[in-house]
Amino acid sequence: MSMLVPLLIPPLANITAGIAVGLANASQADKSSFSLTIGNRVYSNAEPFRFQYLPFELREEILLYALEASRSLLPPPLPPGHPFNDPESPFYQHPMNPNHPMFIDPATGERNINGYPSSAWRWLLISREWWAVLRPRLWESTRLRGRVAYAGFLRLLERPDSSAVPGFVRELKLEEGFTDIGQLYSALTACPRLDTVVYAPEPKINYAFPFGIHLIPDTPGPSSLTITLPLDLITNPHTRAHLSRLPRLAKLAVTFSRFSLELAQFLASLEHLKELTIRMPRLLGPNLFEPFNAGPQTLNGPVQQLTKLEVSVLTKIPEETLDGLKTSLHFSDRLRTVTTVYMGVGDEKEVVYAPTVEAVLALAEQGQQERREEEAADARGQDVGGRPQHWERTTNLRLFGGLIGLRMEAKK
Repeated sequence: MSMLVPLLIPPLANITAGIAVGLANASQADKSSFSLTIGNRVYSNAEPFRFQYLPFELREEILLYALEASRSLLPPPLPPGHPFNDPESPFYQHPMNPNHPMFIDPATGERNINGYPSSAWRWLLISREWWAVLRPRLWESTRLRGRVAYAGFLRLLERPDSSAVPGFVRELKLEEGFTDIGQLYSALTACPRLDTVVYAPEPKINYAFPFGIHLIPDTPGPSSLTITLPLDLITNPHTRAHLSRLPRLAKLAVTFSRFSLELAQFLASLEHLKELTIRMPRLLGPNLFEPFNAGPQTLNGPVQQLTKLEVSVLTKIPEETLDGLKTSLHFSDRLRTVTTVYMGVGDEKEVVYAPTVEAVLALAEQGQQERREEEAADARGQDVGGRPQHWERTTNLRLFGGLIGLRMEAKK
């Protein structure tokens, strides 16, 4: 036993110091509480929080805030360049890949369902009020990835007790896992209030077949559309024309295998477009963006009023082509202040053209003004000496490998 004494001294010292800190905080606080956990039992002197007596608007806000906080139970995003992020890597389909649709975090036992942990979906069973408040938010951004997700969503559409679910969906992400193209169309046409559509299956080589873009609903139609597969390969001029019949389409992100002048003229003809992102393997010429300068005109000016044009070229742009592109953009009244051109991928990605210096300085000044406002708001919560007027401190102690836990909370 004497040999174990040196091993017990450091933990006992840490526990004693933690208890001293907790008692010091409690002596300075206006309100304090203690909770002792032994196994599965919790003993506390804190008064139960009477959540049900709060106004409904406040209860709703608390529930939605807690739902967003539950995202912390999901594993953090993997760093750029990780093999699990590369669809072409053999590790992409590994069951321990956090991006895998059936991945279960071994630390928490959670699955990622529409961006929320699986335990958050069980909150719907607590009460009718929780069911009514949380269900629209859980379905607001729906991600269909994997055969189980597609089959389950389509079965849900057929159930009479889930007839309201399609109306909750505002963002629909269509990824890999569908067994036939009809599943995509069924999901698209079933959601009448879609605002954002993302079509991004991986790996792209397995899904390079025609996509019925003309089946995207146009009443009212989405305001944002992202297609990561080459648009020139999965559509034709007839089906692409449907984009001009989407009255709310203001944000478009597309990829091309070969960006041509004809495609540039088509994009410039989309009258309602405000933000455009183009991704291409190589830039074939410096004058491909001229159609945006000579687009449809009215007496009040150009029909299309782009506020953002972002171009990503995956390979190195030849020097003469890059110089011609910079000159073309610099002398363009419509594109000069809204265009950003990137070259390369991953760590080698660089900005080769950015908006004018005046625009950059204006954005920087706006950011500094927001930072000054945040600092002023933080200062209002401090006393004359710079100390916070209100604070909340928590001390957590664990004994015997977590079998016994002590939690001390102090508030002022």
